[in-house]
Amino acid sequence: MLVVFEQRLPFIWVSLGAEQRQSLRQYFVGLFMKFARVDLTAETRPISSKITSVMVKLFLLGWQEWPTFIDDLVQQARNDQDICDSVMTALDMLADEMVEGARASENSEQNKPVGWSLERQAFVQSKLPTLAMLSLMII
Repeated sequence: MLVVFEQRLPFIWVSLGAEQRQSLRQYFVGLFMKFARVDLTAETRPISSKITSVMVKLFLLGWQEWPTFIDDLVQQARNDQDICDSVMTALDMLADEMVEGARASENSEQNKPVGWSLERQAFVQSKLPTLAMLSLMII
């Protein structure tokens, strides 16, 4: 079910109002935190991974409406090592999406709204000191 939801998310997203988008983000962040706090089994690991992937995609779709995404994750990571590991996984997925989006943007003939724009890249780069601090916390 989450796979289908993730695939349809870009189409669903454009039909939602601001309040519904916020509720959807809060729901998936709550699920992310719930799964970050439990020991994952072979059965729950794929679900946790998909929830993390959906949360990252929600950020990518509405990054302008969610400027505190990275700061919020880092703040939560300060409190718990398991959450910190999950946050690092989410940030790794975000980095992968950035690289993939940049490649797609380079290969396309037109600038598509789905690709990473320079503005979005600048936004993430502005969060690098926060991410460096999180990395130091892990060490």
